[in-house]
Amino acid sequence: MVRKRIAIIYYENKEWAAGAMYLENIIQSLNTLEDLKKPIIFVYSNNKKSFAKLACSTKYPYLKYGFLYNVLIKIIFPPFVSKLSFIFPFSHGRIPFKNKKALAWIPDFQDKHLPKYFTEEELLRRDTTVKKNISFEVPIVFSSEDSRNDFEKFYPQNRNKKFILHFAVTHPDFSQMKIENLKNKFKFQGNYYFCANQFWQHKNHKILFNAMKILKEKGENPVLLCSGSIKDYRNPEYFPMLEKFIAENNLQENIKILGFIDRAEQLCLMKNSIAVIQPSLFEGWSTTVEDCKALGKFIFLSDLNVHLEQIKENVCFFDKNNAEDLADKLQNTKIKENSINYNNNIRQFGEDFYKIIEEMGK
Repeated sequence: MVRKRIAIIYYENKEWAAGAMYLENIIQSLNTLEDLKKPIIFVYSNNKKSFAKLACSTKYPYLKYGFLYNVLIKIIFPPFVSKLSFIFPFSHGRIPFKNKKALAWIPDFQDKHLPKYFTEEELLRRDTTVKKNISFEVPIVFSSEDSRNDFEKFYPQNRNKKFILHFAVTHPDFSQMKIENLKNKFKFQGNYYFCANQFWQHKNHKILFNAMKILKEKGENPVLLCSGSIKDYRNPEYFPMLEKFIAENNLQENIKILGFIDRAEQLCLMKNSIAVIQPSLFEGWSTTVEDCKALGKFIFLSDLNVHLEQIKENVCFFDKNNAEDLADKLQNTKIKENSINYNNNIRQFGEDFYKIIEEMGK
């Protein structure tokens, strides 16, 4: 059996950490395959240190490094491309030119649902890119049925081959990490809720912070920890607006902004929280939801179609536009956590990705 060969485009970017994490999770899932099925993965990155970090964290036996710029040149040369099953992913469908071995990844269509959060230039670029993918008939991976349905709705003329790939997460070992040490580091005590979201407008922190305000007015004294980058390139004024809301409503002791933190610390804080809260107005297949599934953690989750598709246990859904509803759910929901064998999810992810490898290699 000849070992399959694929190439992936990889770069670390804390402003969109989920993108790098997605690729790392793919590699981790392939580790669960029997050895003969494990493909050779050419990792193209603009940073060799990022590759070394990826190789160390995944311990995948068949990783090879390539400089990112070179793959964009090599793609057009048949001797290189003919040896690959495919090149993946060009996130959000960014394919530089027509190539039968290029596989696009479109996690969501946020631009179609929330266009007010994008510039006219960005809206045009995304729409033009999708239309190029359609004209080139580039195969596309979607993270959810919800995203594929959007694609069919907004671009009914498409004839692209389509794949659904529900990803699963693989966690670093944080078993030796002590929650008391993190409480001292981040200067808080007692029980707390946790939110792991970048501070972008569509992540909907304002509804969440309003819910904290409502609970405080009802005599509760909730503590909420929020991790994630505080920069929103589309709206630099968003985070200062949230800071102002916290100050004006005397919520400094109730809402703690941690910023971008270590992944293991994030998971430890998540695991030891009362519950996780994910208030987002729009998502693809949410990493936070997968984290909760892997940890057997209860989550209060906005009522998006993709969220309803993604999780069935350890969850309470709330109206994403209603802070009163969230506050009521936080105050009155009896939290009961059921564990699952999440290793099955990781293995299924690897098998599903391998099926795509086989299909693309035909």
